[in-house]
Order: sequence, then C-alpha cells, then structure tokens
Amino acid sequence: MKKNRFSHNLYDSEITRGEIIVVGIAFIIWTALCIVVNLNITNNTLKKNEKYYKSIKIDNDEKIFKYAMKADEGNALVYGTVKAIDTVTLPEIVGEYMAIKVEVERYNQYSREVEDKNEDGEVIGSHIETWEEWNYETSHLYTSKCVKFLGADFPYSKFRINNYKILDLDKNISKELLSKVRFNMLYEYDHFFDSVGDLRYTFYVVPTEVNITAFGNLRENNMFNVNLRERPVEVHYCTIPKVIEKLENGKKVPNVIFTIIWYIAFIGGAYYFVMQRNKWADM
Repeated sequence: MKKNRFSHNLYDSEITRGEIIVVGIAFIIWTALCIVVNLNITNNTLKKNEKYYKSIKIDNDEKIFKYAMKADEGNALVYGTVKAIDTVTLPEIVGEYMAIKVEVERYNQYSREVEDKNEDGEVIGSHIETWEEWNYETSHLYTSKCVKFLGADFPYSKFRINNYKILDLDKNISKELLSKVRFNMLYEYDHFFDSVGDLRYTFYVVPTEVNITAFGNLRENNMFNVNLRERPVEVHYCTIPKVIEKLENGKKVPNVIFTIIWYIAFIGGAYYFVMQRNKWADM
C-alpha cells in the first residue's frame, strides 16, 4: 500500500500523515496544559491584587485619612499631595526642591595594546592605542527630612519620592556659572574642549509638591508598608482609578508572556520531532 507523504524541502525530509496526526494530538494536549497553567497564573495574580481591590480608598480627604490611621483601618489606597516641609537647595542652582540628585562624570583617558597584522593576518608587531571618554564617577543625593501628606507629618523616607526630572540648567543655574553649562550639564571648567580629569554634573530634582497614590497599612496613627513595616510605603504617581486600571492591564502580561514561550517551545519540539524521520509514524 502506498504511503501518503507530504514533501517539503527541510533537509530533504518528508512529513507523513502519521507525523501530522501525532503533532496534532500533541498540540491539543499542549493547548490543554497551557489553559490549565494560564488559569493558575490568573488566580495567583488575582490573589496578589486582591489586597488592592479590598483596600479602603481615600481620595484627597484629610479627615478620613487621619481617622483611618487612628482607627487602624488596615490597607488603604490614599491619593493626595506630598509637600516638603524642609526644602533643599544647592548654591549652583536656583530654586528649592523636595530632593536633588547630582550625577558626576569624569573625563578619563584609557590605553590598550593593539596587535599589528599584515595582509595574511600574521602578527608583526603592536602599538599603544589611547582614547578619552566620559565615565560615571559618583552621585550625591539631597532630600527633605520631613514631608506633609494629607495634613499629617511623615519622614521623607516613608515615601521616598523618586520621580526625578532633569533640571533645565539654562533656566535654573546661577548666573555666574552659566558660561560653564553645555548640553544641560555643568562643567567644572569653562574651557570648551574637554581635558583629562575634567568633571561635569547633571542635576535631577523633585519639586516641593508631588501628587501620589500611596498604598499602605493604616494603623497606630501612622502609615506602614503592607508587607514589611520598616520599608517605605508603595507609591504610584497617578490617581486611584489609574492604579486599579494598571493592575487590571498588568494581570494579562504574565499570561501573554507564558503563552508565547509555551508555543515557541511547542513549535521547536514539533520541528525536531518531524526531522527525526519517524518510520514508526508512517501511514
């Protein structure tokens, strides 16, 4: 009896009807397993997000916020404005801020030995190659010690606001230093061409007021991290509805990533199976 074969050009092999049936059955089983695993991922994500859904929601209301802390209301999503009580500034820049981060770069020179080769690729000697480039040196952080959130005072470390924005030095630098500003960086020297050892500074700042949604546990007339008391509370730079929306959108991501990897693995396995010339599957 003549066997049904479907010719293809992959390594001059042929796909038999039996191989197609085996791959088809494997695909059904693989898909069923994918559905089971995806359901488990979804359930785990829902359990993880449940604490957000069940938390009380406080939208810019000082009285309710203070009462909830006093009454030990538990987990809460709280939207409001964080305001610096003791602002920070630097002599190089204009204005006051909740936090300032200064990144420092140094202009360094490097060298390396490079082999000289002839047209046949044979090593005939060597020479020293040198070059200069800017490299990260260090950074300095200056922050407020205390902030006010919905009428209550907290240490800055309670929230650790870190939505830094690069400072526009053309508008916010001391006039006597303006000549040293190039490409929004402050150079240590005002000469135009870089020299080895030169330093340059980039400034990042957080304004004195920032709108946030904080997720924390309200108790003991205070606000704590939901998981570990000593850690800062979780901060989102958007409204409460936006936080919930991000959670809803984010819960689909693990499923999508898993499904893509799962079926890439199946395609690879099916390809390998077919390339084995499985005579037992000839039909």
